[in-house]
Amino acid sequence: MLLSLTDVKKTYLTPGYGERREVLKGITFDLEERGTLAVTGPSGSGKSTLLHLIGLLDSADAGEIKFKDKTVAAMGEAERDRFRNREIGFVFQLHYLLPQHTLLDNVLLPALPGARRGDWPEIEKRARRLLERTGLKGFERALPGELSGGERQRAALARALVNSPSLLLADEPTGSLDRDTALSVAGLLRELNREENTALVVVTHSDELARGLDRVRRLENGLLKPLGPR
Repeated sequence: MLLSLTDVKKTYLTPGYGERREVLKGITFDLEERGTLAVTGPSGSGKSTLLHLIGLLDSADAGEIKFKDKTVAAMGEAERDRFRNREIGFVFQLHYLLPQHTLLDNVLLPALPGARRGDWPEIEKRARRLLERTGLKGFERALPGELSGGERQRAALARALVNSPSLLLADEPTGSLDRDTALSVAGLLRELNREENTALVVVTHSDELARGLDRVRRLENGLLKPLGPR
């Protein structure tokens, strides 16, 4: 099992009111290696919070998260940072590419921490291969502002995969795109999940994207509920 959450809870202090709001009330699920999961639900239901906990960007208040049999709460901050960089890739609704850097440089950024000089030729070769696979061959020296929204999101996907993570987290990855471009990016996301042997968790409002994944769960009232027979 790649990822396991057991009775995970998260509470936030409501700004200006001093009240605590329990966003996640006991989330339990497992994700196998190369498995895929879509998380749907209304705005404000805690979907992004759940991704932040899985991605080691935040800590749960209660419950247990295990990643590759490692208990996340037992990791020190430096270990969490290294583990996140090595094992988890992120794609967001906004591409967050650095505007002053080329596409190739943007894709290479996650590989910089801890990379050894002798490894760099292979790392760059992989970055170029991912840009080609995402339909961006010939755009390596282009700046993000010279590309369309769909092209920028494809570059963000290449960047998320450059370290060969075991888990890819995508938060509304097609939310800012028109329908045709969104379908294209959604299809590419699923293809790369299979080709790269990477597990995938997607937060989405897109029924078409959700239907393409192995399981669909709805997050509502702090709980994760199955949708349909999967």
